[in-house]
Amino acid sequence: MASFIFGVFLILVLSYLSNSVNGKATFKEIHADVDGKLKQLNKPAVKTIQSDDGDIIDCVDIYRQPAFDHPALRNHVIQMKPNFNFKEMEFNSKNGSSKLTVFQTWQKSGSCPKGTVPIRRIRREDLLRAQSVQQFGRKPQGVVLKSNTTIEHKDGRFLSINSNALALPAIVNRSAAILVTVGANYTGAKADINVWNPNVESEDFTTAQVWLKAGPNDNFESIESGWTVNPQLYGDKKTRLFAHWTKDSYKTTGCFDLQCSGFIQTSSKIALGAAISPISMELGQQYYITIGIYMDENTNNWWLIFGNGIAIGYWPASTLNVLKNSATMVEWGGQVYSPNVRKSPHTKTAMGSGKFASSLKGNACYMENIAIVDFSTQLQVLLTLVLSYLCNRVNGKANFKEIDEKLKQLNKPAVKAIQSEDGDIIDCVDIYKQPAFDHPALKNHIIQVKFSVITFFYDHDCGHGCYSTLQMKPSFDLKEERLLSSKNQSTKLAIFQTWQRSGSCPEGTVPIRRIRREDLLRAKSVQQFGRKPHEVALKSNTTIEHKDGQLPSINTTELAMPIIVNRSAATLVTVGYNYIGAKADINVWTPNVEAQDEYTTAQIWLKAGPGDNFESIESGWTVNPQLYGDKRTRLFAHWTKDSYKTTGCFDMTCSGFVQTSSQYLLGGSIEPVSTEFGQQYDLTVGIYMDPNTANWWLKIGKDIPVGYWPASTLLFYLNHSSTLVEWGGQVYSSNVKKKPHTKTGMGSGQFASGLRGNACYMNNIAIVDFSMQLKYPQWVGTWADEQYCYTALNYQEGYGKLPIFYFGGPGQNYNLNGKANFKDVEEKLKQLNKPAVKTIQSEDGDIIDCVDIYKQPAFDHPALKNHVIQMKPSFDLKEEKLSSKDEPAELAVFQTWQRSGSCPEGTVPIRRIRREDLLRAKSVQQFGRKPHEAVLNSSTTIEHKDGQLPSINTTAVALPIIVNRSAATLVTLGYNYIGAKGIFNIWNPNVEAQDEYTTAQIWLKAGPGDNFESIESGWTVNPQLYGDKRTRLFVHWTKDSYKTTGCFDMTCSGFVQTSSQHVLGGAIGPVSTEFGKQYYVRFGIYMDPNTANWWLKIGKDIPVGYWPASALMFYLNHSSTMVEWGGQVYSSNVKKKPHTKTGMGSGKFATGLKGNACSILNIAIVDFSMQLKYPQWVGTWADEQYCYTALNYQEGYGKSPIFYFGGPGQNYNCP
Repeated sequence: MASFIFGVFLILVLSYLSNSVNGKATFKEIHADVDGKLKQLNKPAVKTIQSDDGDIIDCVDIYRQPAFDHPALRNHVIQMKPNFNFKEMEFNSKNGSSKLTVFQTWQKSGSCPKGTVPIRRIRREDLLRAQSVQQFGRKPQGVVLKSNTTIEHKDGRFLSINSNALALPAIVNRSAAILVTVGANYTGAKADINVWNPNVESEDFTTAQVWLKAGPNDNFESIESGWTVNPQLYGDKKTRLFAHWTKDSYKTTGCFDLQCSGFIQTSSKIALGAAISPISMELGQQYYITIGIYMDENTNNWWLIFGNGIAIGYWPASTLNVLKNSATMVEWGGQVYSPNVRKSPHTKTAMGSGKFASSLKGNACYMENIAIVDFSTQLQVLLTLVLSYLCNRVNGKANFKEIDEKLKQLNKPAVKAIQSEDGDIIDCVDIYKQPAFDHPALKNHIIQVKFSVITFFYDHDCGHGCYSTLQMKPSFDLKEERLLSSKNQSTKLAIFQTWQRSGSCPEGTVPIRRIRREDLLRAKSVQQFGRKPHEVALKSNTTIEHKDGQLPSINTTELAMPIIVNRSAATLVTVGYNYIGAKADINVWTPNVEAQDEYTTAQIWLKAGPGDNFESIESGWTVNPQLYGDKRTRLFAHWTKDSYKTTGCFDMTCSGFVQTSSQYLLGGSIEPVSTEFGQQYDLTVGIYMDPNTANWWLKIGKDIPVGYWPASTLLFYLNHSSTLVEWGGQVYSSNVKKKPHTKTGMGSGQFASGLRGNACYMNNIAIVDFSMQLKYPQWVGTWADEQYCYTALNYQEGYGKLPIFYFGGPGQNYNLNGKANFKDVEEKLKQLNKPAVKTIQSEDGDIIDCVDIYKQPAFDHPALKNHVIQMKPSFDLKEEKLSSKDEPAELAVFQTWQRSGSCPEGTVPIRRIRREDLLRAKSVQQFGRKPHEAVLNSSTTIEHKDGQLPSINTTAVALPIIVNRSAATLVTLGYNYIGAKGIFNIWNPNVEAQDEYTTAQIWLKAGPGDNFESIESGWTVNPQLYGDKRTRLFVHWTKDSYKTTGCFDMTCSGFVQTSSQHVLGGAIGPVSTEFGKQYYVRFGIYMDPNTANWWLKIGKDIPVGYWPASALMFYLNHSSTMVEWGGQVYSSNVKKKPHTKTGMGSGKFATGLKGNACSILNIAIVDFSMQLKYPQWVGTWADEQYCYTALNYQEGYGKSPIFYFGGPGQNYNCP
C-alpha cells in the first residue's frame, strides 16, 4: 500500500515538473535549451583559470569568441586597437585625484595568453535563474508609463531639441537618478565612477554606469558600461564590471557582456562580468573605475576603454544603425531594476552607495571627471555628478502627500534663489513671509525694528505695511558690553558661510535653507523633522562642583543634573542667578559622526523651568547628517518649551524664531574649520534678552543680530530670565551610556586635556545679569556624563587670565567594550599618581606633581623596598668632556612646565597620569610600555665605516629584522661600554596615527638578541602615551626585550629620580626649523663604577636619576656590549604597503645634512678606561633605506663624524 501511494505521489510530481519548471518551460525543453545555450556561449578554452571568487575564466581564441556568431560579423576582421590616442584626449581637471587601484578578482589567479580573451564561463545554474533561456543575459524590456519629465539645463533653462523641451519617459520597472546631456552629436563619453556594493533584493539589480543613446524613445539604440550588482545574472551580490547594448530599447536585441553575439573583445586583461575590488567604505577609502566609450572616427566602431587606457573591445558599427554615426544623448548615473519601484511597498534595493546624493563624497556614490567627446575629438569636462538612491522612508514611515504638504509649509516663496557650492539652495524670502509667522501666537506679531528713516506705505503686493531703509536690531548696544581688560582676546581668523560665496539676499528678505524631499525622508517621521529627540531621563543624582570644590546651589540646595539615556554631554554650568544673556567664542571643528541618526553639537544653552519640563534656547555649531544630509559643520539655533517633548525645532524648520538678518543662514555650513595643531577658527555666539521687549536675540560674529525668539509669545519661564546657562558639547545617540558605545566625536574628537590645537575650546565665556554687564560667571562647574568617552576641563593658563573651557572626546575608544574596566583604570591611577607636596599646572596642559623623593613610583618595585637613594653620582663627568670643535652654540632648550613653577628641594617632579591617558592605551597593563618586538629573522649584518664587518671575537654580527619597527642607527659593539653620550638635534616630526610613535635616542644593551636588556633616553613624539604630538624627553628600560618588563618614564617602578629640575615625559622646546635655528639637548647615560647604577645626565651634566642595575638588571649589572644612536619609528605599517607617513628625525632624509636632517653630534662612549672617546668600531644601519636613511658624515679632517638620520616614511620610493 505504501509503495502504491509513493508511486502515485511520484507520478504527480513528475507530471508537474514535466509541465513546468518554475512556470518557465517544460522539463524536457529547459534541458534541451540550457544545453544548447551553454554550448553556444561557452567556447573552447585555450586555458582555464579558477578565480578565488568562484568564477571560471576561459581564455578563448580571440577569433572564436561569441561575437562571431552574429550574422553580420561572419567575415569581420578584428580591429586590434583603436586609431586614436587616449593620452592626447586627457583634460586638465581640478577633480583629478590619485585614484586607488581597483582590480578584478580573477586576476590574482592567473592571466590569459596573448591571442586569447578572458570570458566568464556560463553555468547551468546561471541559465536556470533567468526568466527564460531566451531572456538570459538581457536587461528586461522597459515598460513605459508616460513621458512627463523635463530635463533642466544647468543654468535653469530647459534643454531642447528643435526648441522643444525634452521629455524623459517614465519607466514602470526602473528607477533612475542621472545626469543627462542632449542637443549635440556625441562621439564619446567618460567618467570616474565611485565603486560601492549596495544592497540588492530578490530578482532586482542596480547599476552605476554611462549610457550613449540615439534614436526614437520607443526604439532607441544604447551602448553602456559601468558596474552592477545583479544576483539573477551572476548568482551572487558582488560588484561586477559590465557592458550592455541594445538596438531596440531592450525589446529583443542586445545583452550583458559576452552573453550574446555583438561585442568584440580584444583585451586579454579584463573580463566582462567579473567581480571588481576593493570597494569604497563609508567615510573611508574611496575606489573608482574609469569608464570611457569612444567612437573610432576611422571605423565608426565604439570602443570601451577601462582604467588607464585599457581598450577592452568594441561594438562594431556594422551591428548598429543610428549609433553608427553618433550618439544624441549621454547619461551618467544609476538605475535600479525592480517590479517594486514606483509603488508601495517599495523595493529595498539601493542605488550607488545606498545613501542619498546630498550626503556627498565619502557617503554618497559619485562620478567625477565627467566628459563628452564631439566631432572636435576633444574631451570636454561637464561637472561632477553625485548620485544615490535609497527609499528608506516608504512603507509606513511617511507618505508622499504628507511630505509634499510639509514641503509646501516650510518652503516659502522666494524673491531670489541662490545655489550654494555645498549643494544647498538658499531662498531669499520676504521677511514677513518667513515660517515664524505660521505660529498662531505670532499671527499679528510686529517685527522688532529700530528705524533710522521710516517711510510706511500700504501696497497690495505686500499685503501689509511696507518699508524702506529698515534696520532690524535689538534696542541695546552690545558693543559697550565687552569684557574689560581681557587677555584672552585674540585675532580670530575669519569664518564665513559657504553660501555667501554664491550670492547675497536683498534687503527686506531673509535667507532660508530650502528643505528638500530627501531631508524629510531621512527623518523618523514628518512630524519629528527638525526637532531634537525627546530626552529620556534615567535618574537625577549627580552634583556639579564649583571650581574651588564647593557645590553651586539655589537657596543652599545642591544642584542635581539628570542622567539622560540618549545624550552625552560635557559642559561648563552656572546657576544661582537670573541671567539675561550669555556668550562665548566657540572653536570650530568637524568631528566624526558615526551613524546617520546621530549628531554632535558645540553650543550655548539658556534654560529656565522645572527639570522635567524646562524651556531652552540654544545656538552653536553642529554636525547632523540626518537633519542636513551631510557631515558638514553648520550654524544652528534651537528652542523648546517642554524639554524637547513636542515643541521647538532647529533653525527655521518650524515656526518660532524670527529672523531679521540677510547675512546669516541658520543651518548653513561654516568654514574653514580648525585643524589639529594648525589654524584655529572660532565662532562668536551670543544670546541676549532685550530688556525692553523680552525678546531673546541671537548674535553671531561681530555683534551681528541674526534674529530673536519672541519670548512673550513663545515661552513662559524664559519670559523673565534664564536660571541656568551651559556651555559645551553634546552627542545624541541611542548608543551612549552602553556598549558598544558610539564612535561619534564631540568637539574636535579629542579629550579636553589635549588643550589648544588638539581639543575644542570656548574662550571669552561671559554672562549678562540685570547689571547689564558682560562678566565671567561667579559660579561655574564642569560636568561630563561619560568621563571615559568625553571630558570637560576649565583651564586657566596663567594669573590674570580668564579660564578657557575645553571639552570633547572620541566616544568609543580603546578601553570601552571590554578592553578595560573602570576599576582597573582607577586602581592604576591610584598606583601611579603619588601624593603631591605641590602641584604645578603647565602651560601645555600637563599637571606636574612635586612628590616626596622617597614616595616616587620606583619604590613600588619589590627589589627597591629598602633601597637607599644615591643622591648624586660618585664620578665627575665635567672632566670627561671631549676636546671638540663640533660643540653647537644653540643649547637653550627648556621644558615647558618650568615656566609655571618649580618643585621644592626633597621632591621630584612627576607628570600626572590622567584617566584619558590610560584609556588611549591598548590595555591598562600595556600602558607606558614599548610594544613587544616582533622579530622576522636575523639576517642583516652591520658594515663598518671602512667596509669591514664589526665583530665580536671575529664573528660578524647580525641585526634582527623587527616587523613593527623601523630604525636608522649608528651602532658600535665589540667592547664593554659603561657609558655613551650624544648631542641630539631637536625636531617635531609628523606622527600619522594615534598608536604610532617616533624617537631620537641612545640605547645601551646587553644580553642575548631575543632577551636583551636595554636602557634608553632621548626625545619622542608619542600621541598614544602623552595625548598630543609634542616633542618630549623620555627614558625607557627593559630586561626582556620589551616583552613584560620596563616602561617609559615613571609609568612603572624602576627608574629612581633625584633631580627636581627635569620632568620625564615633559615637553621640550623650542624645536629646530628647516634651515633655521637649530636646537640641541645633550643626553648621556653612564654607569657609576662604585654602585653599578646607570645615571642619566641631561643638558649641562645635570644628573636626572638612575636605573639601579644591581636590583633591576642582570647583564647590564656589569656593562653594555652594544650601543646605538639614532631614530626609530614604531608602527604596524612599516615594512609593508601602504607605508606609514610617520617621520623620523626631522622628517627629511639624512643626506639633507645640517639644517634639514636630524643630527647627533659629539658621539662618544666610555669604557673601563673611564675616558669619553669616539667608538673604535661604528656602522650605520637603516631597516628601510627608501623610507628612512642613516649617514655618518665627517665634515673635515680632525673633526668627529656627525651622524645624520631620518626620513618621511611613505614617499614616492616608499609607497
